[in-house]
Amino acid sequence: VHHAVGEYVTFIDSDDWVDSRFLACLYAPVKEVNADVGVSGVCYVGSQDDIQPIVTSKYRKYDKRAAIEHYGQINDTASFRGPVVKLLRREIVASIPFPENRHYAEDFAVVYKWYDAASVIVGMEDQLYFYRKTENSATQRPFDLRRLGNLDTLEELLKYLKEEKFCTLYAKYALEYITGLACSILKIEQLELTALKKKRVLSK
Repeated sequence: VHHAVGEYVTFIDSDDWVDSRFLACLYAPVKEVNADVGVSGVCYVGSQDDIQPIVTSKYRKYDKRAAIEHYGQINDTASFRGPVVKLLRREIVASIPFPENRHYAEDFAVVYKWYDAASVIVGMEDQLYFYRKTENSATQRPFDLRRLGNLDTLEELLKYLKEEKFCTLYAKYALEYITGLACSILKIEQLELTALKKKRVLSK
């Protein structure tokens, strides 16, 4: 990001792809209303899916609070938890970098902050970003301690939502935090039990 020189930046995951019109369709409404962030619709695809792009050129204009309320409420991994499917003013991204030494949910930790730093956000109905969901994705891999980064991110998000009085979103992500904490405790206990069993086998 610090090497970028353009007015806006975008992110594309290495296993995703975009339609050739993706940037043009996002850039047009962003420039029309001088928005800081443009958000595209997204197609979630498996390895064998053949899904065609959708172009409507329709968009909705949000202030930052309305955008956080909208994208935080829908169950859309890309628009609220990830940096993809967006065209972002470079200064915002550069001023709110990804947290260092966090190897899980590090993108989730900054996206809502980017929305908060924006004055105007546009949401497109076009679906020109193809987000691949596979069995090898990070969320599908076996548990390891790096996943505790998601709890750190949720704690930060909950503090923000409480301070800014996003009551509905606070309840939603508080439940996710409690569930995630309980699951993490169980997983850690399982890892410790497995390690203990291996130690006993090796000591025989």
